[in-house]
Amino acid sequence: MTPAPQPLLLPRDRFVLLGDNRDASTDSRRYGLFSRDQIIGRLLFRWWPLARAGALSDRPRLVPT
Repeated sequence: MTPAPQPLLLPRDRFVLLGDNRDASTDSRRYGLFSRDQIIGRLLFRWWPLARAGALSDRPRLVPT
């Protein structure tokens, strides 16, 4: 029997990064949490949620929840 998932409380300055290929992505499941200065990239298109899918016109920001 697989144990139930447990919530993870992240420090304010750490992020979980997940790749889009669950079985083969090298991401936080292998390397752990990342800091903001380790995140490099540009988001051009949003797939999910479907109601908000489409090209992004402005530069997205990382915002704590």
